[in-house]
Amino acid sequence: MSMLNYIVSKLKTGIITFINMVILTNRDYPYHDYHSDTTTATYQTYTVGEKNIDREGDQKKLFISKSLLIMATTNTYIKLNHSGNVIITLLANNWYEFKSNIIRVMYAYVQEAGTIYIIPEGVLPDESRDAE
Repeated sequence: MSMLNYIVSKLKTGIITFINMVILTNRDYPYHDYHSDTTTATYQTYTVGEKNIDREGDQKKLFISKSLLIMATTNTYIKLNHSGNVIITLLANNWYEFKSNIIRVMYAYVQEAGTIYIIPEGVLPDESRDAE
C-alpha cells in the first residue's frame, strides 16, 4: 500500500507542477510595432504591423496582436478589427490593454483632436486563431 501512496503523491506533484508551469508561464509574443497619430473626426485605420514594414523595422510582416496597449490624450472612440464592431470609448490619458486577436484598430476623437499611441505585440496569422 505504501508503494501506491508513493506513486499517487508523485503523480499529484507532477500534475501540480505542470499546471503551475502552464498557468504561470511568461508568454512571448515575438512581433512588436508602435503607432502614434493625431486623431481626427473621421475614423482612421491602423493595421497591426504596418509601421514596422514602412520604417526601418526588421520584422517586415503584418501580424495579429495578442496584447494591444492603447492610450489617447483626449477621449477617443475605437473599433477593433472591423468597422461594424462595437464602439469602445477610451478616456483621456488612461492606458488600456486588450488581450484578444486584433488585426486592425479604427480610431476617431470624441470632441477634440489629440494623440493616440498604439503598441501591439503578437504572432503570425498562422500561429493564431483567425481574427475576422
